[in-house]
Amino acid sequence: MKCMKLLILFLFTTTLLLSEETEYNHFSFSDTVSPDAFFERLFIDYASLSGGELDSLGDMTVFGVPHYQDKMKDLSDEAQAKYFAMLKAALKKIHTFDLDSLDTQTRYNLETVGWFLENKVEGERFSYHEAILAPLIGFEGEIYDIFLNQIVIETVEDAQDFIARMAYVEKKTNQVIAIFEESINRGMLMNTSSIRAAMNTLYDLRMGASYSKTYTGYKRQVNLLNIPSEEKKKLLDEALKGMNTYFVPSMNRLYKTLQNAISLPNRESGVWYYPEGDAYYRYALKTNTTLDLDPEALHEFGKGEVEKIRNRIVELRSLIGGNTSINTEESIMEYMDDLFYPEFQPEYLPEIEIFYANMYTPPRIDGKTKGIFYSTTGNKEENSLYFHEVVPGHHLERTYNLRLETMPMIRHMCFFTAYIEGWALYAERLAWETMKEDKLKRELDYLQNLLLRAKRIVADTGINYKRWTRQQTVDYMLEDGFSRDLIESDVNRYITWPGQACAYYVGYTKLMELRKLMEEKCGEDFDLREFHKLILENGQMPLEILEKKFLESF
Repeated sequence: MKCMKLLILFLFTTTLLLSEETEYNHFSFSDTVSPDAFFERLFIDYASLSGGELDSLGDMTVFGVPHYQDKMKDLSDEAQAKYFAMLKAALKKIHTFDLDSLDTQTRYNLETVGWFLENKVEGERFSYHEAILAPLIGFEGEIYDIFLNQIVIETVEDAQDFIARMAYVEKKTNQVIAIFEESINRGMLMNTSSIRAAMNTLYDLRMGASYSKTYTGYKRQVNLLNIPSEEKKKLLDEALKGMNTYFVPSMNRLYKTLQNAISLPNRESGVWYYPEGDAYYRYALKTNTTLDLDPEALHEFGKGEVEKIRNRIVELRSLIGGNTSINTEESIMEYMDDLFYPEFQPEYLPEIEIFYANMYTPPRIDGKTKGIFYSTTGNKEENSLYFHEVVPGHHLERTYNLRLETMPMIRHMCFFTAYIEGWALYAERLAWETMKEDKLKRELDYLQNLLLRAKRIVADTGINYKRWTRQQTVDYMLEDGFSRDLIESDVNRYITWPGQACAYYVGYTKLMELRKLMEEKCGEDFDLREFHKLILENGQMPLEILEKKFLESF
């Protein structure tokens, strides 16, 4: 009898293990034959299993993704295990395709997606290193963006999804808190200034429901629905209950968690002091720059670039004198036809909203939201910041990317910071080169921003790899007249988002290298429009793949 019980237990356990193995190794893309079918099914699996929300893309059910607007993504250990199993299976599947037999576009799509997947798999060991509650990029920033910017309510069903989602906010908040606390237990605590900044982000989200921007935005949209007033009241009452029961208490728990973390001993150091800190920094640097760079060599490169830019700024100041204000009605829009073929030019300019940080949010892919330029001043002045965030920078590049009909949907999930931010920094230079009035003042404006990006390389590698103190890093960044508020925030960013600040200048440098190569080869036949076409036409890529594609194209 005992042997029979052991046999039954063995068979049950074996069956369970086999079913789990089947579940974690067979995905909807597993049996696909063609790359196009693989891309289509991988997008569905990735969109379903990744821990991030899809609201910034919009309604993805038309592409086969299960309806998600009534819930939040699962961050449980089981969900994460399945997510990484999916990544590994997809990477294995990519290697079954014969790249040499495929057309150029498909080959680059596979190489780009493969790089993205491989990098994600490499990062599994660093899951607890990433600052899940970091200012702007953390969970609280994601909630802010979703509920204040991304959710569009056009039907009763949309409103009901909003209501249902409140309970999932509570569930995901608890998961995020558990991950944050486990990171601390493993020796990885976000610096105090960043903790305070994250707490500030929660201000609007913690407001009582009646005064909450989350609820008032919902209420405004519901009131526009063409439905009976009693049905509107019911939808408003149910949402108010959800806000008071789930949403606001969850945000208060997040705030309390961060508040508790402030009382813990904090070294205020870069990520070098984390367990495997140097390895994590190298990974973060590779993730953001898409190049395998040596931190020491990058640090020295940054110092050399800083010196060159500083010298030119000194020359410009002596030539310009005291008044450096740009005073012209000239607009970059006057030159768009000289710089870009029509298909690359944006169809509209983004809204400008006052915010506590300067940043750009692209439109949803379904077109239900427009791009937004968040500005600390709300100023529409065409300066380097505007060129970076709007035209010819992020807004132009991002909206063209969304219009690319030949791009598989999975590639919209593959985000490459060095390409995106490198293009935006290049756009600042392009505007200065192109515009004709107040030339020296525009160059000074451009170089002051370029100097900040070059110094970020030195500071990011300094605090995260060379073991600079936080104060040492702040002092270095303050040397060139940048505001203390900007620098304090920037240094927090280097610690909680290591490597990201290096991506701007690295990406910009690569684009300038490629342009120089094309200028030298084409001579008098060089056309900026053709160069920009080669950079933009296939969407964002890792820099090493972009360079390979570029060199094969002319």
